[in-house]
Amino acid sequence: MISAKCPFSALQVAGTTNCQLASQVVRRGGAEFDCTKSEALSICKKMSRQLIKIGLPALGFEDDLVATPKSAYDRALFGGLIGLNQCLEDLSEDLHKQDIWPLVEAATRRFPDLADLPRQSLESAIQTWKPGRRRHRKD
Repeated sequence: MISAKCPFSALQVAGTTNCQLASQVVRRGGAEFDCTKSEALSICKKMSRQLIKIGLPALGFEDDLVATPKSAYDRALFGGLIGLNQCLEDLSEDLHKQDIWPLVEAATRRFPDLADLPRQSLESAIQTWKPGRRRHRKD
């Protein structure tokens, strides 16, 4: 069985962003998002791999699921999306809770070879973005 899990699922679960092509599913581990279009899933997987490849070293980490905190992956992905958004000047400034598919699609059209993504701009955006702090209720 091929997994249709969106590579940006963790960002969607956290409420950081969303995607028009994602469908929420509940599995043993909790809520996740699956992609409803296989072509889009393939594009997003390639994009997320490239953002992680650029982002983790910029944050001082290696791609190691055991040693690297989840927050570093989130920063690489969402910070990378912010960097892409800044490079594509015709899109909206604020990505928080916005549909990311048009951004990924536009970036893929502009940079058909993902190795040509603007590395310095992405690294800067990744290093700058920090997830919001968790708020704990006092009982």
